[in-house]
Amino acid sequence: MSNISLGEIGFYPDPNTPEYLLPYHLRRGDNSREELCRLVALRLAMVQLSEKQREALHMRYNLGMSLRKLSAELGISRSAAEKRIKRSHQTLKTMVELCMLVQKELEKKGDD
Repeated sequence: MSNISLGEIGFYPDPNTPEYLLPYHLRRGDNSREELCRLVALRLAMVQLSEKQREALHMRYNLGMSLRKLSAELGISRSAAEKRIKRSHQTLKTMVELCMLVQKELEKKGDD
């Protein structure tokens, strides 16, 4: 599974969009159905996280905060901040993998 920046999950172009019209993060051959499915799955998974988890991920990855600064900003220990980020990642990974499996099964049924 490719690494996707959390800041890049808001754009879902049609798979037939000409490459020159795509944002740079989708121009490296990432305009496949699988990659778009992964982006949609990530977006849906983000909605399932708690507000605290989304806030921690936003501060860490979109704002680039260190764990020390993030923990101070949230008023929690560094250990708690690390656990929150780790659990959020695990939740996202599990949900995206599940969505990808469902998508592959749907494609198989469509090929029949």
